[in-house]
Amino acid sequence: MEGHRRDRTVGTSIALVMLPAGFAGWLLLQGPSSVPNKLQGAIGVVLGLYICSHPVARMLNVLLFGDRPWLGSKRSVVWWLVLNLMVLVIGWIVIVMGTTRFVVPNR
Repeated sequence: MEGHRRDRTVGTSIALVMLPAGFAGWLLLQGPSSVPNKLQGAIGVVLGLYICSHPVARMLNVLLFGDRPWLGSKRSVVWWLVLNLMVLVIGWIVIVMGTTRFVVPNR
């Protein structure tokens, strides 16, 4: 059961890392003023908050309920923390990208 839960956590984290790549590609490939900057910003902020919510929820589960999604070795604990911090940082970058769209004037 724990192995399945760990695989689901890793798979979800990898998918959450791929979402910002799609968002950044969408921002770069769209034509000038095809979508208003405020809509781009709103999508970026909501997407970033969604991405950040998963590692934060996992960490709260560990701290409050004692849920341990790793197998027990120190190496797996470190990799679990690194993966969650990476997803959290990427989500924060997406939030910053979204908020900068609010202050950029429309072209």
